[in-house]
Amino acid sequence: MSIKAKILKVLPLLATIWGASVVWVMASPPLRAPTTPIKVSKEYLSQNITVLRLFFTENKEPPISLNHLRLWAISKKLSFHSYDGFAERFDYQRLSHKQYYIRSFGKKGQEANMLQSPNPAYLRWGKRAETGIRYKFPDNPQLKFYPAAMLASSESPNGVWRAKLFVDDATHKKHLIVRDSRHKNLFMVAEHDSVEEYLWLSSGYEIVFSATSSENYRDGIYIWNLTTGEHTNLIDKLGRDGPVPPSDTGLKIHVSLSGIDVTGPTVFAFVGENLGGAVNPFNFYSPNNFYGIKIPDEKDAKLSLKNYSNIHLPSPFSVYLDLVDNLDVAKKGLNTQQEWLSLPHIGSVEPVLTQWQSYLTNDTNSSLLPYGLWYLSLLYNQAYLSNSNLAQKDLETLRTFGSEISTTLANLKTAPSYLRAMGKYVAFELMSNRPLPMQIASFDPIITNSQTLIKVEKSKSKVQSKAQKHNNALRTINTHSKRAP
Repeated sequence: MSIKAKILKVLPLLATIWGASVVWVMASPPLRAPTTPIKVSKEYLSQNITVLRLFFTENKEPPISLNHLRLWAISKKLSFHSYDGFAERFDYQRLSHKQYYIRSFGKKGQEANMLQSPNPAYLRWGKRAETGIRYKFPDNPQLKFYPAAMLASSESPNGVWRAKLFVDDATHKKHLIVRDSRHKNLFMVAEHDSVEEYLWLSSGYEIVFSATSSENYRDGIYIWNLTTGEHTNLIDKLGRDGPVPPSDTGLKIHVSLSGIDVTGPTVFAFVGENLGGAVNPFNFYSPNNFYGIKIPDEKDAKLSLKNYSNIHLPSPFSVYLDLVDNLDVAKKGLNTQQEWLSLPHIGSVEPVLTQWQSYLTNDTNSSLLPYGLWYLSLLYNQAYLSNSNLAQKDLETLRTFGSEISTTLANLKTAPSYLRAMGKYVAFELMSNRPLPMQIASFDPIITNSQTLIKVEKSKSKVQSKAQKHNNALRTINTHSKRAP
């Protein structure tokens, strides 16, 4: 057979094979672009957010843990993912009875800092003020109460970042979160679950915060660098020269931040040992416990410490209460902050006390509750002290009310440790008929009879009821939480 004949013979076979190949190629599904771990993480996160919202709608509060949410999702036959596209567990945290966050740590497996792009994340922050309040840096050291209004939310000195302390009455955890006002999913979480107070440093990218009473972390005064995420416990850095030994000894301390000086910068704080008992407010807020910690520019340079025990500084109990002191607040902040800052300390006893108690009863921001109870107990103390012309039974009413409010503070588990200890002291002194000699308010004399105190008593009871509700919140959690890690 000739070559030409052979070719003609196989042509139909080649045509059949080629046609079949074309049909196979055309019938085959198009090739799918490979899915990246970051895309998977975003997809899983979106599904988890949907589950979280459904849980919140049904239970009126967030789940205690990721496992709590997973069990609920299984019971509802909902799609849920405990792990992201990088095979790492999603980081979830309940922050309060309304707030929470869930996030992936992304490709690097760590929290994104303020200089990086955000990882897949969702944060339920709550109400946001158009313009936040800011801390005003004083020119010199002063014995000052902590400006508690900042806890509800504050701006960094450059206005880019917002900080807020979240208090969860169910778990008794207190988390400090900083978020970028330009990118809703870029936020950072302080590495401590019992933060009590914080202040911005003038750099705008550093925060100092105090933290005590945690079962998982050490007591201390921490510097938090938002550009690196690094946390430094100043108590450890000070060593044996500090106000107390390094916190790795297991020693518990009381800390109240007093202020920041831009020189250094220098952190001012009241620091004392926590022996588990009552603390005299005059002793705690004294120059003996007042320290200035100067932070050097060089990372490894030694901190310098100054104690003011030999320097005369006015006691915070010798001047009228000023909630606005060292704060830039004009037409700024949330409504609850403006209401807090407008609470009175001058006038007739009944309206002053009832306004404070009304605020504490109606306000939903539990980060301010301990400070409200503290100041209210001092107002009762002074009302009792400055109205000796009253009938004995009316004086007893004021003294008893003050003691009850102080006891409520001492038993409030989410209050800073130093406020609980001082509340215990004030309660005992009032019960023992020994009011503390302090003047934080200017009261008009009570000139009416005991009927004047009826409204005060009613609103006082509401405050106690609310504080007790905060303490009992853990008991009301869904039984799923018992199986959560």
